Amino acid sequence: MAEVTNGIISRRTSYGNVAGATEKFNLRFSLEATFPDEYDGDQDDLAWLRDWQTQLKPDLLKVIFDALRRHPSWSVHVRNRGLSPEDEIEIAVVKDFTKDLSRLN
Repeated sequence: MAEVTNGIISRRTSYGNVAGATEKFNLRFSLEATFPDEYDGDQDDLAWLRDWQTQLKPDLLKVIFDALRRHPSWSVHVRNRGLSPEDEIEIAVVKDFTKDLSRLN
């Protein structure tokens, strides 16, 4: 069970007491496509959305992970919250002070 005091989360683990803090930062993309008035709705068979899923999103994620990994004092990984990766991808960005307290400064 976790306990929160002044924004610090403390929880008991098999390794002993662990304190931590969490913050959220959201970067949201809204996908839109516009079509001419004479478009009947099925002509492209959602090709624009497949283009996002298969090309733009993977390229974007690679750039994000490459940028974050240039900061070795942070670790990054995808965190699955049970939602489809087509709808949401959460990236956990973690700063771990448990091994070297001198990094707190």
